[in-house]
Amino acid sequence: MEILEDSFLHHTKMIRKRSIIRVLALIYFIFTFIMGINHIYEHHAITSLSLILLSNAILSLFNIILLANNKISDKYSSYLITFPLFTMMVYLIYTGGVANTGFLWIFILPIVLLYLHGLKLGLMLLGVFLAIISFILLIPDNLLLHAHYSSELKVRIILVFSLAILLASVYEYFNEVLFSEIKYITYKLNNIANEDQLTKIYNRRGILNIIELSKQQNISSYGLILCDIDYFKKFNDTYGHEIGDKVLIHIANIIKNTIENKGVVARWGGEEFLIFLPKSDEIKTYLIAKEIRQKVISTPISIDNKELKVTLSMGYTVAFSIKTDIDTLIKEADRYMYEAKNAGRDCIKPTI
Repeated sequence: MEILEDSFLHHTKMIRKRSIIRVLALIYFIFTFIMGINHIYEHHAITSLSLILLSNAILSLFNIILLANNKISDKYSSYLITFPLFTMMVYLIYTGGVANTGFLWIFILPIVLLYLHGLKLGLMLLGVFLAIISFILLIPDNLLLHAHYSSELKVRIILVFSLAILLASVYEYFNEVLFSEIKYITYKLNNIANEDQLTKIYNRRGILNIIELSKQQNISSYGLILCDIDYFKKFNDTYGHEIGDKVLIHIANIIKNTIENKGVVARWGGEEFLIFLPKSDEIKTYLIAKEIRQKVISTPISIDNKELKVTLSMGYTVAFSIKTDIDTLIKEADRYMYEAKNAGRDCIKPTI
């Protein structure tokens, strides 16, 4: 079940994060561009601050273009926002900005960095930034400062920024806890929606989702095996439905343990099981079907000190293109399975 859950949540989270990164890059571009142009207009000259602002705007525009064309990963796009923002904030602390109010902009950093990089890396980057500005502000005689701050203001800048980091970290921590809870709830819901509650393997819906996800990964070929428990009605009529359920669980466990990491199995309906084998050709599919059949024969089920022999009728087919219609393949496997039944049961069709 984890394949479906992880794929869905990861995909959803990536789409959301990429959208927010685009918005942040756009906002940063607009603000830095307007502020840079405004600074040139007010001073009637190109200053170092206006150059930093405009260069950050160009980087943000470049980032937006790369994101729009899927030419950059979210990770590197986050860095293209972080480091220009990081350097600009240090510069604003150094120069004081307009009327010594530039330091006010640094308080957006905790929320932005923690979201872009997560709690651990975000805190590391904020710790580095806090160390840099503390060194700049607290070094004696303002040797590294162009701006003039009072001693009280310097201390308050550091303390309030530390508090902002703490509050943003608490928020991000509980946000991650909430996501973990959502992930767990989604996992449980996926179990209900995609798992057969009796045998604890995939149900029809679950395996079809798995096949669709696998096809999206451009697998070259895959095999399908459809198998049916022979004379299953006799187990129910002779021993009762409880024993019939134990037979279903017994067969499901044998198939699941036999195919292990080679594929997945689902209860297709009633006493039928569908096995999906990605990257499998005709010979491999047949050999796996043969191995399952032999293990079922050699592993009778023990009920009340009696050993009940169980056999399977099996039909298989192979797709050599991801474009092959799954319904057509399942119908073909079903046809072969009924050929096996008509041939006397306890066999595999087609034979090799």
